[in-house]
Amino acid sequence: MLVAATLLAALDLFGVSLRHPGELAAPPPVSTLLVRDGARFISAERSSLDPRRVHLTWGDGRDAIASVGRTAIVAAPVGDLAAALASRDLVLVGVLFERAGLYRVSSARAAEDGLAVAARLAGDAGIDIFPDFAFARRTARIDVPPNDPRHPGQWYLETIGIHAAWAIETGDPGVVIGVVDDGCDLEHPDLVAHMQPGRDLVDDDDDASFAPDLRGNEHGTACAGLIAAVGDNGIGIAGTCPECHLRCVRLLPGSVGGEVPIGNDISAYDHQLDWGVAVSSNSWGFIDHFPVPNLLARAISTLVADGRGGRGTVVVFAVGNDAREVTSDELYGIPGVLTIGAINAFDELASFSNSGDPLDLVAPAGTLTTDISGRDGADDGDYTGLFGGTSSACPVAAGVAALLIAANPETTALEIERALIASARPAPFAVPDENGHDALYGYGIIDPTAALELLMPPVVAEPEAPPEPSPEPVSEAQAEAAEVQVEVSEPTKAPDDGCQAGRATWLGAGLLLLVMLRHRSATRARTS
Repeated sequence: MLVAATLLAALDLFGVSLRHPGELAAPPPVSTLLVRDGARFISAERSSLDPRRVHLTWGDGRDAIASVGRTAIVAAPVGDLAAALASRDLVLVGVLFERAGLYRVSSARAAEDGLAVAARLAGDAGIDIFPDFAFARRTARIDVPPNDPRHPGQWYLETIGIHAAWAIETGDPGVVIGVVDDGCDLEHPDLVAHMQPGRDLVDDDDDASFAPDLRGNEHGTACAGLIAAVGDNGIGIAGTCPECHLRCVRLLPGSVGGEVPIGNDISAYDHQLDWGVAVSSNSWGFIDHFPVPNLLARAISTLVADGRGGRGTVVVFAVGNDAREVTSDELYGIPGVLTIGAINAFDELASFSNSGDPLDLVAPAGTLTTDISGRDGADDGDYTGLFGGTSSACPVAAGVAALLIAANPETTALEIERALIASARPAPFAVPDENGHDALYGYGIIDPTAALELLMPPVVAEPEAPPEPSPEPVSEAQAEAAEVQVEVSEPTKAPDDGCQAGRATWLGAGLLLLVMLRHRSATRARTS
């Protein structure tokens, strides 16, 4: 190592560079910097071997490894954006999520990368800036199926009573679910009829296809099939919402541990807001365990509140497969996010499923689903029975949420989430607290039929018209009185069509009838 360092120093001395064109110059010699993330401060220590690699440490001791490039993310300050950026030596690179006020910027100072500029402005109360760190990701699946007994085929749909739910609602093409993952098989025979255009944030184009010949590259396709594989078409399987449609976002590069910039996450939710998706399904998480960056939380919260034309998008996350307790400041605890754990065919918590306060519901792991067509993917055919983990429970829950929106299009995302929680079936092995929540099972097992019935408007029968009262017998005295003529003073102006005379006659008859009724009431009162 010493020899290599000496050689590099000598090359630099003679003006020979081994850097690729456009690669960053070495950052300032400061190895540890502080950056601000909302109200938190994070210590960022650069690697001595590669200054683009950073070790992050939060105040409570949690840590993570990330990479940093030229860019940072800012929340739009009050006033003129261009002036605010220029006064801080910032250059606008692009718009990430305009309605959330989030932009990608770089420093006008050549020596500053995204970390250095965020550290320089950490004490500036007039702007919220965070490095565009690239964190390693994992999909929330397991490499082999869990060692739990299960029924053949789509036992997971039978477990939640999907047939009774389908008797009420089977979905609608206008209800679209966003699948944020590693891309999808857009031409899969059981998915193609439901696929709408997507987005590839890895290659920055509109082809949301999977990356071929990579281990685990079937993950997004498997999730899509569990949500909305075409039903009743004579092939394969049926998705949980078999008449809903899909849009795929390729966020993950397709390899376990691949790093993704936070700015790409923000763009994923911006696209879904533009598309008007009803549900966003997310079967992925960070490899390291740390508080969710404030600006990413802001983007997701904006989608939850403003998606679907202002009614809100239901954002669903898999809780992960580390058999650990997650905390409320992580990705899963963002207000409005529906966090899902996994159970087996006997309603037992899967051994790998994470737990904790942010867990909302559990759903069965969907083991049988769509695979990449042909020899690529998990199996040689078009389907796989090897899917699992909380990755396979999350899309089942996302499909159920889509069923509810199809049945009740005007309901808000918050109303959908509340209905799913209020209608959940009690988990037989749970020990709920006074609020009905269990750290392992959340509020219970998702129940699509009960949720649909809870949200369906009550059927009110048309009231029957009351029967006409039978006429009371009239005495001779009353009959004689009815024959009495009522004198009416002659009008000062003769009617031109007989209307005035008619009104007078009816008025007199009415007064006579009133007198008769009062007389009868008085007689009854005396005899009772």
